[in-house]
Amino acid sequence: TNRETWELYAYGNVLHPDEVTDRLQSKCDQYRSIRGMEDRQAAELIHADGIDILVDLTGHWRENRLAVFAYKPAPIQVTYLGYPDTTGLSQMDYRLTDVQNRDLILSKYVGQAGGQTRLVFAGNID
Repeated sequence: TNRETWELYAYGNVLHPDEVTDRLQSKCDQYRSIRGMEDRQAAELIHADGIDILVDLTGHWRENRLAVFAYKPAPIQVTYLGYPDTTGLSQMDYRLTDVQNRDLILSKYVGQAGGQTRLVFAGNID
């Protein structure tokens, strides 16, 4: 991957930053804490940063920021990790999944009218 053609931004909602937070921050071009920000304010920041693809890594876990995604701050929004089903948000464009969750999602949602989220399957990575 050519890092000269794109930048990696991360938006953290971390209550107690630790060594994992530090390691993730070191991998990013920009790290922004959105802890304590209102959802609309966080969405405006993300939009102002010009993010093209926004990826949710929390799903429905406690203290998630799914409400930020409801403002659609990026043209492409993806959910991955944190929850084995959909977010329920029509503003979420894609659901990235793996072999363990693929069959559950395919059997539950394929063929249903009104489904908004498109499934992206990541095959086995060895």
